[in-house]
Amino acid sequence: MSTIDPAESRNARVTRHRGNVALLWAAAAGVAIQALSSAAVGAAMALVVNEMRTSTVSVPEASTLAARPWLLPVLMFLGVVGILIGASLYRSSAQLYRGGEQPPGLVVPIGLATATVAFTAVSLRWDDIAPIGYTVDTWDGSHDDWGPWAWIVYRMNIWLPLLLLAVTVLVAWTSWRHTKVRAGERAERDRLLRRGGRRVPGEVVEVRLHHSTDDNGSKTVTGATATVRYLDLHETTRWIIRTVSGRAVALQLRDGVSAAEVLYDPEAPDDESLIFVALQRDPLPSDWIGRSGR
Repeated sequence: MSTIDPAESRNARVTRHRGNVALLWAAAAGVAIQALSSAAVGAAMALVVNEMRTSTVSVPEASTLAARPWLLPVLMFLGVVGILIGASLYRSSAQLYRGGEQPPGLVVPIGLATATVAFTAVSLRWDDIAPIGYTVDTWDGSHDDWGPWAWIVYRMNIWLPLLLLAVTVLVAWTSWRHTKVRAGERAERDRLLRRGGRRVPGEVVEVRLHHSTDDNGSKTVTGATATVRYLDLHETTRWIIRTVSGRAVALQLRDGVSAAEVLYDPEAPDDESLIFVALQRDPLPSDWIGRSGR
């Protein structure tokens, strides 16, 4: 039993650490860990590609992985574990620092960039291939000219780093666009909360759960898409669909224990970008879900 409203307690817990500089440093450490770990994965992948390249177009001799068979599993283990730890540390710390607001998507483009740099650096030291243009049969000494695939594999040291660079630029641009859209939504949300916006009760009329499936076929709830019905200023019934990530809120929606409230601009009731939905009582600004989800 408690005399404190659970919604009030949750809001206090979420906002308690807003602006804490230690959390900002923790988020920066998470980005650094994730970046270094991604570099380890990039280096490991470059070693694997080097093995494939040499075995495809020439008779392989002693290679880096042959001389150090432990190197690949160590790099992959440290890289994958570090990526998970760094990304989790960044997300949790930055979200607490921002008072519950979703942090900018930095870890993916930064991690991909460091992986690309590491891959390129290792590719500069790939094993030399000789002779070029043909393969010598070790049994009878005959020559087999390279086909198109062999030349493509041979030139991996040029086109593969460039391809990774192009993917990195595309991901960074997409992340920047998404962050810009989120920032615009937050600005409109704050404007409507401060003045001009109308808050009305809503009703969740449909819920579609999102699942992830592991290797064993077990499903885990990861979020939900909810359809909310509400009445506008002119008593017109409207429906709005919003997507929320997170297991807790999704299960509350499924069990019908989630409150719903709608914030919209009465001067532009048909503009979906100016409609926000909260699925918790006494919502914080960060609880309002815009068109890009939460």
